[in-house]
Amino acid sequence: MEIQKIVENSEELMGYLEKPFKVQLFHQSDNVVFKLVGKTEIIAKVGLTGWAKYEFETLQQLSRKNYDVVSPITYVSLQKQLDEDWSFGNLNREVGILFYFPLEGKNLKQEITQVNILNGLNFLKRLHEDKSLNNRIIENYQKVEVERGLRYIKKLFNGEFADQLRVLMRRYQNVEIDHCFIHGGPRLEHFIINDNKIWMIDFEGACIGDRFKDLGIFFTELLSHDIKKDDLIEAYFQRSLRKEEKVRLEFFELRALLVKLYFEQSKHFKNHIEKLIKSS
Repeated sequence: MEIQKIVENSEELMGYLEKPFKVQLFHQSDNVVFKLVGKTEIIAKVGLTGWAKYEFETLQQLSRKNYDVVSPITYVSLQKQLDEDWSFGNLNREVGILFYFPLEGKNLKQEITQVNILNGLNFLKRLHEDKSLNNRIIENYQKVEVERGLRYIKKLFNGEFADQLRVLMRRYQNVEIDHCFIHGGPRLEHFIINDNKIWMIDFEGACIGDRFKDLGIFFTELLSHDIKKDDLIEAYFQRSLRKEEKVRLEFFELRALLVKLYFEQSKHFKNHIEKLIKSS
C-alpha cells in the first residue's frame, strides 16, 4: 500500500495538499494513522480492522447534524474484503482509508475536570437521545455482547471465580434494552477539548446499541479519578437507576474492566471486578 500514490491520484485530496507534501506515521495500533503535511494537514486512517467506511459515513452524518466531530474529507477503498466478524454481528468489512482534517486540543485524560467530564457525558446523552441518527444494526446484539465478554473471562480466569463472572454476565441477555445510537468506545482519549467545547473522535465502534455500553466504558475510565458515579448517573438520568438498568450498567462495567485487565494486567482492575461481584 502506497499512501503517497493514493493521495496523488485523488483530485479532492490534492486540492487541499498540493505538491510537495510529506507523509508522516502518526499512530499505529489496530489501525495505522498517517499525517499528510502540505498546504494544509490531513489525517489518513488506514482501517485495517475493516470499519473505516462505517466511520466515514458516521462522521458525515454527525457533521451534517452539527455535532462537534472531526470533518471527514473522503474514503478510499483498498478493495480488500475481510472475513465476517461474529463479534460485530457478521457485518461486511473492508480495508480502506478514511481521510479527515485534524483536530487540535488536549484530550479529556489530560484535562480531567468536573466540567469537562459533565460536558463529555452530555455529548453522549445527546447522541443517545437523537432518534434521527442511523447506523449499523448488529443482529442478536445482546447475545453478541455477552459472547464477547465470555471470551475475556475464558482468557483471564478459571474455577469458581470465572463461574461467578459468567453468571453475572449472562444476566444481560434477559433484560430489555432501548436501542439507540452509541459511540461504542468513549475512552477519555476520544474526547477532545477544543475552543472550550468537547469534541469526539474515533467513531469506528458506533452502532445502534445499548446506551449503557457507552456509560459503562465512560464510568470505568473514571475509576482512578475522584468522581462519584452516582453523581454522573443523576446528571444523565435526573434520577436513580431502575433494577434492569443496574444490570445493564454492571454488565458493561464488567466488560470494560475485563478488557482493561486483559491489556494492562493491573491488579487495580481485578480489585474492581471483585467489588462488582460483591455488590451485584
